[in-house]
Amino acid sequence: MSPMMKRYATMIVGVDVVLVAIHALAHLGAGIGLSLAGNVFVAVVIVLAPVLALFLLYSRLAGMGALLLSLSMFGAFVFGVCGHFLLPGADNVLQIPSSVWRIPFQMTAVLLMVLQAAGTVVGVRCLSAVMRWKKVSNEKNRVAR
Repeated sequence: MSPMMKRYATMIVGVDVVLVAIHALAHLGAGIGLSLAGNVFVAVVIVLAPVLALFLLYSRLAGMGALLLSLSMFGAFVFGVCGHFLLPGADNVLQIPSSVWRIPFQMTAVLLMVLQAAGTVVGVRCLSAVMRWKKVSNEKNRVAR
């Protein structure tokens, strides 16, 4: 995997962590809570998994990191699109009551959707690069024998 792809992944995860924190503040400020399952999903899939994936990308387990990045970003994307844009409810951006937190909530929801889509693409590209490298490495080992 190229250093450029690792940098893209690092930037996406870093910005994602900041946006998720701002969006969480907007949730609190607007009085919009999630269910226990929703909170667990956010903590594990949206917050912890991308950070763990990033550490794995810089280790011997880069393939696992790329897979985890892809899956966590895709899971976050689907969760956000469904909750913020498709399903009715307090979390839907069109149903947020007018308050000082309405615009930050809506803006971070849109930015997270775009960023998590990009994170999914970067994760898949990283995974593809790792798989290509392993294939070439295996072919070189087979020829060397």
